[in-house]
Parts: sequence; structure tokens; C-alpha cells
Amino acid sequence: MTIHFVDGSSIDSASGLGSNAGDILQTTSISTLTSDHSTSSNGSYSDTGLSASITPSATSSKVIVIAVLDFEGIGDRDRRLMTSIHRGNVQSSTQLARANGGQYRTGGDNSISHGTHTFWYLDSPSTTSSTTYKVGLMSLDGSTVKLLGSSSTNRTYMYLQEVKG
Repeated sequence: MTIHFVDGSSIDSASGLGSNAGDILQTTSISTLTSDHSTSSNGSYSDTGLSASITPSATSSKVIVIAVLDFEGIGDRDRRLMTSIHRGNVQSSTQLARANGGQYRTGGDNSISHGTHTFWYLDSPSTTSSTTYKVGLMSLDGSTVKLLGSSSTNRTYMYLQEVKG
């Protein structure tokens, strides 16, 4: 069977896979958060313990970071949070992408906000060394926020793919 591409090229056998820019060269195993991680730290990221590592085969390779983060904010009227993807340690200078969630000025005592952030981030680490990506969590108003983990269901997880550059 021959696979034909828009640019007019084709692949007749599996031996041609991985030779074109944009080909997926490797995919890591899924890393899951097996228990809840919570913080009420306002203004600094908490390392959730969710991470994945990959060793690119070439410095020109790209890495796609795929993360699905199931979150909850607990508090009175304000329960806002920020999730983030980092290369290396979880700190502001290593942040690659972030998203805000939760509620502001809604609800009453002990209200709960639920949501999910999904990241598809294309990184250019320019290395052939093992590279680790981590997930951070921050409370934006001092309320308790958490990423939901589970030992039986993949609620919060991430994996990586190397893409030929």
C-alpha cells in the first residue's frame, strides 16, 4: 500500500517513515497523576509531581507536550487557579504555557469550581539530552485549588511526542 501526501511525495513501505519533517519519531508512555495535588499558595507555582521525560534523537527535533489537567477550586466566592507546563523545574522562568480557570465573585461558602485544561504545546528544546516536562499549579487568590488524580482512571495525565524537524 502506498501513502500519498499533499506535496506529491509518497511512502511505499514503513522504511520511509521518520524521514520527513513533521513525522512522529517517538511517543512516551502516559504519565498520570495518581492522587490529588492541592495548594493554596498565591503567587508561586507548586510542582504537582506530574512529569514526563523524552530524549530527542536530533537537536532539530521538536517535542509536542500533550497534557490534560482535571482541576477543582474550593472556597467562597473566589476560587481561581493557574495551571502551567514547564521544561525542567517548575518556576516562572521555565514556563512554556499556562491557562487560568475557576470562578471569581460567584457562589457562596464552600463552593467548588470544576474544569479541565488541555495543552498541546510544540517545544524546540534543541538538545539530544533527556528533557523533562512538568506541570505546575498556582492559586490566584489564596483559595485551595487542586489537580484531580486517580489510581483507577486517567483524570490528569501527560505524554510527549518527538517530531522530526
